[in-house]
Amino acid sequence: MGYPKCFSTSLQTLFFANHPEIDYGGVGIGDHISYANKDLEFVFESLLQHAHHSFYKRHLKEAKETIDNFVSQSQNTAVFSLETLIFPFSSLDLETILARMQQLFEGYEINLLLVFREQYGFLKSLYGEFVRMGYPETFSKYIQWVWGYRDRNFWELMDYSHIFNLLTERFGDEKVHIHFFETFKKDPETLINQKLSKTLQISNKQLPIWNEYPSLKETELANLLHINQQFPRGMGEHVLYPFLNHHNRVILSRLEAGYTNEEIFENVLSKRLAMVKMNRIPQQPSENIFTLYSPSDAIFEKMGSAWKTSNSQLAQRMPNVPKNYL
Repeated sequence: MGYPKCFSTSLQTLFFANHPEIDYGGVGIGDHISYANKDLEFVFESLLQHAHHSFYKRHLKEAKETIDNFVSQSQNTAVFSLETLIFPFSSLDLETILARMQQLFEGYEINLLLVFREQYGFLKSLYGEFVRMGYPETFSKYIQWVWGYRDRNFWELMDYSHIFNLLTERFGDEKVHIHFFETFKKDPETLINQKLSKTLQISNKQLPIWNEYPSLKETELANLLHINQQFPRGMGEHVLYPFLNHHNRVILSRLEAGYTNEEIFENVLSKRLAMVKMNRIPQQPSENIFTLYSPSDAIFEKMGSAWKTSNSQLAQRMPNVPKNYL
């Protein structure tokens, strides 16, 4: 289930898709957005995390048949992976998504895998991903937005104790498996193979694993932020058009929306162009890219206090919480 920026792409494309004892439904088969088939892509990219209730109900029977068909043909452990299930860029809250997961996978023994990352490091890495997607604001403004709009954004998803309790209450303690980004980072190939093979009860095949999608460097962030401010795109454009629109390619086809591939992948193309420009413009000041200015510096103190409380509560149930979380 995620989180993003926690080896998600590496797990999907290098481990799940390549392990001989896993029948992998996606995402990340052949590229970073494809599933084993378009029907599964419709289930995960539309019904689970975006569709309004009435649309979801109309397609529920079809969705259950899609999952049943895949699992019934599986000779091994069936695995699905999508970090936006825990971290949705949608109007649905997490509890709605979890309820739909329970409904769609009713009758199966399901286990949930999550990778936590210390909250400040997570916020920094996610900021870099936002900038990659066209976000035009400074890190300081970003921190202010996270705090100021925490009634509607992903703030509560960084309360790891709350998330752990929510999942275990719904699915059971033994079905929720938590790993830590910082542990994996020490030796991704050895530790991901070792720990996930144990979690999934499969053989350790010692698959080659590396960081498939590394974060941007501070010098790159500074240049890309400058480009985003000069040439709005993606997250810097109007709010009605999704900045992850290429993930909607199947539902747009089903709804006969008439969008061309060029329109659906417009933000992907503009992102690639911006990444090229990033390396061609004069180097922008990068020394203070993560400096917090008033009122964000005071806000960050409040964030840190909240995280320490949450992580301390988590550590009471999980003795292997890394020390830097506390």
